[in-house]
Amino acid sequence: YIVAANHASHLDTGLVKHALGEQGPGLVALAAKDYFFDDPVRRMYFENFTNLVPMERHGSLRESLRLAGEVLRAGYILLIFPEGTRSDTGVMTDFKPSLGYLAMSNRCGILPMYLAGTHDAMPKGRMLPRRGAEVSAHVAPFLSYAQVAALAAGRSRAEGYRAVAHQVEATIRRAAPADHAWTLGEAGLTPKLEWDERQAGAAPPGPGHGDSDDRDERGEEVSP
Repeated sequence: YIVAANHASHLDTGLVKHALGEQGPGLVALAAKDYFFDDPVRRMYFENFTNLVPMERHGSLRESLRLAGEVLRAGYILLIFPEGTRSDTGVMTDFKPSLGYLAMSNRCGILPMYLAGTHDAMPKGRMLPRRGAEVSAHVAPFLSYAQVAALAAGRSRAEGYRAVAHQVEATIRRAAPADHAWTLGEAGLTPKLEWDERQAGAAPPGPGHGDSDDRDERGEEVSP
């Protein structure tokens, strides 16, 4: 399945992994090759001690989606930051439709998650976290593939992808702590333990292959 979260800090991936508990080791994220793998020391560390998959930061969307699809088909949990980049201010921006494409083309569910405090702890440009900073992960209800498909039903492919991304974005905003005045509605937090218990009796969404004529958010054909 996919974990979708807001993105404001390099702390975000580690926080998501921690929030997933026993499932954390199965989490994989795509990472900018020129930032995380740009010298031998960094490359050795990230290749051997993290689950980061290098991707070209300025490469094609199609190639990024192909790599993400490979991660899902290999049975890993894929972490996606649908905003596309870290927020400079800590305020969540609009989600990109590629989240919907990945879920639909790989027939997998989505776990929405709001990450709080990471921007204050380690914003863009800071090398180390601030001492005493508090961070937290707020897990929203899991969206099964059937629920994802229902959101896109009756729409064109591109509109369906946008509908999925919009719904996940709204869900994550509602999961944010109440003191974030920019969020929509009241916070609706779902403890990780409760989610684990609900999922314990259900088979995890199996990775699958998308149709060969799937299209990305720009309406272009995509073949992951």
